[in-house]
Amino acid sequence: LKLFLLDCAPLQLLADRKTGNRLSLNKRTLSQLKYCHSLHEMISSADSNLPSDASIEERNNMLAKLIKISPKVGLPHPGWTALHDAILIRASAKHGWPDKSTSAMAIANDKEIKWGAPFEATEKTKSEEKGEENDSQDDAQFKEEFDQLYNIASRAA
Repeated sequence: LKLFLLDCAPLQLLADRKTGNRLSLNKRTLSQLKYCHSLHEMISSADSNLPSDASIEERNNMLAKLIKISPKVGLPHPGWTALHDAILIRASAKHGWPDKSTSAMAIANDKEIKWGAPFEATEKTKSEEKGEENDSQDDAQFKEEFDQLYNIASRAA
C-alpha cells in the first residue's frame, strides 16, 4: 500500500499518511473517494465540450445530457430531472459527498447553487409572497427539505 500511495496518491494524502492522526482508509472512505473521483471526471467530460466562458446553466445542461435516469429508480421528488442531478453532482464535487451533515448543510446553504423549479422560488413568486411567510414555517420547511436530502444521500452512499 505504501508503494502504491507514493506512486499514485495526491500530495495531501501523502502528507496525511505521515501524521499521527491520519485519515483511516476503510472501505467506506475508499468508496466515497471513488464516487467523488467519478463526479470530477463527469464534470470534466461535460465541461471539455464547452468554451471556458460558458455560464453555469450551460455547464449544468451539458452535464445533464450525460446523465441517464432509469425509470426503475425512485426519484426524490416528482419534479426531479437530470438537470437537478447535474446540479447535485456539481454541488457534491464542490462541498463533498452529501452523506455527512456538514456536506449536506454546506450544499443547502450555498447561495450560488440554483436548483430551479420546483425547488426554488422564481423572482415573480418571491415578490408575490414577500413578507407573508413566517420564519418558523421557513425553518420547518428547511429542516424537512434538509432531512429529505440527507436521507437520499445516505441511501446513495
